[in-house]
This record gives sequence, C-alpha cells and structure tokens, in this order.
Amino acid sequence: MGEDEEGTIRTLNHERLHLLNGALDCLASVSASIGDLDKVKRIVKVLGLVNSTEDFKDQPKVMNGASELLVQIFGDKGKHARSMVGVAFSSQCGSGRN
Repeated sequence: MGEDEEGTIRTLNHERLHLLNGALDCLASVSASIGDLDKVKRIVKVLGLVNSTEDFKDQPKVMNGASELLVQIFGDKGKHARSMVGVAFSSQCGSGRN
C-alpha cells in the first residue's frame, strides 16, 4: 500500500484507521467548541488529505471510514460532499520535521 519515511509498510486498513482517528479528533474539537454534538445541524463537506506513495490510488477508500463514521453518528445529517487529495511523499522533500 504505502511506505512511510521509516520504511514501514502500511496497509489500507492502517491508513483508514489513521483517518478515522483524525475524524474523531475533529468531532472532539467540535464538541468542545459547541458543547454538544446534538447541536450539529448538518455535515456539509469533508476534505481528506492522504499522504501516500505515488503509486497508491486508493485514497477514496481510505476516506470511506471517516464518511461512514459521520453517517453512523449523525444519520442523514452526516451525509456530506467530500474531496480527497492524495499527497505523494517524496524522500527528496524531507520529513518536514525539525
């Protein structure tokens, strides 16, 4: 599927779990901001960014977990438009860490 900068092979399910955790973090932020997720009227759009190798083409499948979670939590209010962007990792760009 993909390989991170340490050379660890990562599977589609592994990547889905990472994005799912990101969605849960976002929901926690929303809850902290508005006090109660029951106040959410609708999820309008979700943008997913997947760091992946150039040959990985399943970014939408990675995003499915987050989309399914929002529908499970909010029902019809959780159905949303979405955009997915695959960001190819290049070892020439560095890790972005200081």
